[in-house]
Amino acid sequence: MIIDLTMPIEEKTPNFPGDPILKVKRHNVKEHSYGKTFLEIQTNIATHIDAPSHMIEDGKTLSDFPTNKFIGDAIVIDVRGQKFDDGIPLAKSKGRLPAILNKEEVKSILRATFNLNHRLVLMFLYYAGIRSHELINLKSEDIDFQRDVIHV
Repeated sequence: MIIDLTMPIEEKTPNFPGDPILKVKRHNVKEHSYGKTFLEIQTNIATHIDAPSHMIEDGKTLSDFPTNKFIGDAIVIDVRGQKFDDGIPLAKSKGRLPAILNKEEVKSILRATFNLNHRLVLMFLYYAGIRSHELINLKSEDIDFQRDVIHV
């Protein structure tokens, strides 16, 4: 079965708590002699995908990925009718955030690692964006080379 997970962008589109509220203004033909809809939104509204460029300077944008990379297995949880502000609790922060390394710092660490096995582990952790315990439990069948997907 195929289920389209996208959502329409409209006044009642759920919003992440604290983000600016979506504003929709419509010009109708009768009043303005033309019909047009104006949207004032932030880019992380409704169904969206964060490209690497969202967090990494000069990272890939969505246009760098073929559309078939965005089709796959999913679990659907129907939360229609839920109030996001009090029905679904936000995750609690557990301490400080990790330091983010810049590109040169990552390259320096990789260049300083001469054992190829260790370098592969570090590269896999960094470039796949997985945690060390996820890497430890990873099996070869978890990597789908056809679709460039890692199941963790």
